[in-house]
Formats: sequence, C-alpha cells, structure tokens
Amino acid sequence: MEFSSIQEFQYFINDSLSDEHPNKYIEQTIAYFKKYFKEIRQKGLENRDREIMKEELKAVEIELLNNALKEEIERRSVEFVKPKKLTLRKKLQQGTLTNEQFEALESIIKYNLFNFLLGYAGTGKTYTLSTLLDYIDYDVHEVAVVSYTAQAAQRVRGMLQQQKINIDKLEVTTIHKLCGAKHSMIDYPIFYNNWEKPLPYSFVIIDEFSLIDIRVLTSFLASLKPTTKVLFVGDPKQLNPIHSKHPYHYLQKYAGVYELTKVLRSGDKIIDIATSVRNGNIEKVPFEKVDFKNSEEKMAEYKKNGYQILSNSVALKDWINNLFQKDKKQIQSKFNYSCFDNIIFIKNDQYKRYHNGQKGQIISFDEMGVTIRTENNIEVTLKDYEFFNKVEPNHCMTIHKSQGSEFDKVVILLDATKTLLLNRNLLYTAITRAKTDVVVLINKVDDKVKTLLLQEQE
Repeated sequence: MEFSSIQEFQYFINDSLSDEHPNKYIEQTIAYFKKYFKEIRQKGLENRDREIMKEELKAVEIELLNNALKEEIERRSVEFVKPKKLTLRKKLQQGTLTNEQFEALESIIKYNLFNFLLGYAGTGKTYTLSTLLDYIDYDVHEVAVVSYTAQAAQRVRGMLQQQKINIDKLEVTTIHKLCGAKHSMIDYPIFYNNWEKPLPYSFVIIDEFSLIDIRVLTSFLASLKPTTKVLFVGDPKQLNPIHSKHPYHYLQKYAGVYELTKVLRSGDKIIDIATSVRNGNIEKVPFEKVDFKNSEEKMAEYKKNGYQILSNSVALKDWINNLFQKDKKQIQSKFNYSCFDNIIFIKNDQYKRYHNGQKGQIISFDEMGVTIRTENNIEVTLKDYEFFNKVEPNHCMTIHKSQGSEFDKVVILLDATKTLLLNRNLLYTAITRAKTDVVVLINKVDDKVKTLLLQEQE
C-alpha cells in the first residue's frame, strides 16, 4: 500500500487501530476519538462546527472515563476487602524514620489494595519510599516504580540510587513505557500490553501522582491484575493535570491515606517559602515587578547565571523562547535555531526513542533533517515537519510542563493578566521546582493578584 504523504499514512494507522479493550468504556472512548478525528478531517467544515464537535467530544469522554474508572473499581471489589500484606525480607525497624513515616509504612505494608502517601515539600516522601523498597522481599514480589514523565522517572531513579537502593531488582520507568503505550493520531494514550496477560507486578508505586489524569489512570489500572497492590505517592498541593483531577480525587474513599506533615528541612530557603505559600501566606515570596516587554537584558542575565525560566502561560513561554532565538538563522522553523542550541522535545516517539520533556542538543543539520543528541546520548534525526512539531527551545517552559522536574535555580514569570492561570497551587508548584534559589517576576502586583495567588485551584 502506498501513501501520498506522512499525514495520510498516520491517518491509516489511526483508522486501523484496534478498538478491542477489556474495559468496554475505554474501548468506547477510543472508538469515539477515532470517529471524531475522522469527521473533523472533512473538507469544508466550518470552525464553528469544529468547536461544537470538540465540546461534544469532551462531554462524551468525561462520561465514558468516569464509567471506565467505576468498572476498574468494580473489577477489584473482592480484592478491596483483603489485607494485601507485602512480604518483607526482614522486620521493619523505625531507625531514622519519624513516627509519621514509620506508622505510614507499617500500615501501607499490612493493609489495602490502594494506598496514598501524601507529603508536602520537605516531609521526606522519597526517604520513606526508599526505606520501603529496601525492606521488600524481591524473591516474592515483582515491583515497578513509575512516573508520568521521563524526567520524573529519571529523578526518582537518581534519588533511589542516592539512598543506596539496588534498582536492578525493580523496574523504574514511565507509566507509558511500562504499558507499551502508542501515541496515535487520535491523541489518546493506547496501552498495548497483551490483554490476555496483564502486567506481572504484584506491587506498583506511582510517584508524582498529581501528574496522572483520568485517561492514564483508567488505562493503567486496566493494564494491571486486579490483585496488584498500588501505592500513590505525591504532594496534594501541586497542580491538577490538565484534563481532569488527579487520582486522589477519584480513589481516596477506596484507599488507605497516610499524610506526612512534619517538614524536616526547616531553615531551607525554598522549603520555607513553599511552606508559607501552602499555608496561605505570600509575604516571603521574592516578587519583583517587571515589564516583560523591556526585560531582555534581565532575562539574559538570569540565563547566564544558570536559572531555568518557568512561566504560567504558553504565550509568555513562546515569547521568551523567541527572545533568545530571534537572531539564530541556520535552521528556520517555528523558532529559529543554530547548531549546538539546547532543545526540549514536546512529543513522544517510541520508535526514535525520545519523549515529551526530554532535553537534547542540535549537533548537525542537512537536507535529510536535523540531528539531535539527547541527554541520554542517543542521536535522532528529525525531518522538517517532525522538527517543527516536536521540538522547542529549552529557555523557558510552562509550570505545568515543569512538574516532575527539579532545577538548581528557577526564575518564575507570572503574567498577571492571565487570571485563570494564577492560584496558590501553581505558585507552590513552581517554587518547589527549585533547589537553591527562586525569583518571581510579575508584571503587576496588586490586591486582586495577591488574592488570586492565595486561592486554591478549582
């Protein structure tokens, strides 16, 4: 079969995707997405009709996914009433664990199919998690630790190694990679594991659960055996995912919930600021009022001094990236580029082995495309259309995109005119991306803005 364009080939892949899925509501959701993408490609369709179709899709998806989650919960109805005790290689000792941490681990080990370990910045979630992993008997349990983004998974891997955990005994990866997800033209995460043979793990830990939307949550639960014990670890004050609430909203009444409240890194500048914001006080936040349009030198100085720039809007992010790339002429695309520019991937490609959020550097370009060396030292070559759609400069990223990442120093840009993108959770999330220093630049600081920054996200 021959195709006249890459788009035609992708649409063929889209239309030939199998709808079969053990969860009938996920199956119906995928089928509806396929129908939507087929209809929206019709020639002569007016923008007004496209918007109506898009709103209909959202409404149908919400209903179907809520039903899909109910089906996954029902599939586990028998397992919810069983103890679900983990087997340890030795008896759990408190050691340097706080009382909160020790009591949480005792309960997580003994009880519940689903558990949540909640903790704010500086409360020792990672240390508690690494202690648990140190005690598990890996001759009895197959264990996976997963995150939504590759950078979050990489950060967890590094932290576990710092705690001397032998990660060769467990799988540390992304949810999508664990499940063999395919990112199709229908813009839906289809998990392609063998439905006749669910994932083998008896215990799965989901780190940074606040990144997980209901799409991924339902598909992931459908990939597991109903007997698999799941621990969700995260900070409940971070941002919700874009498409929905995070798993705690949907699953808390079926789970054991254990909260770490004692901040162990008091005196840490970032933790102190973040804790104040979380408690509804923004007086410690280092605000600086700035006219963004006349701030080129200031931005350049922050970049020179090693700060990662974050913004609360896509428009501001694009403006900053254009600011630093406008004089580049070698490669002209959505942004201008030159050789050795640092970039970030904004899409996944399991065949070329790069993922959304992964960083890289342009090392060459010719008529065949642009070659990028990724941060894990893999070289990939992108055709012009791929480069345009899948890569951006890495000067600035949105706060949503930064979740799961950590940087030494951060400068946060808040566009006060984007009132829907101002809330306490967004500011808290941005501040906790930094390790040693944070600065908040804002184009307007008045009582209205301060009120918005003290409100919880809806």
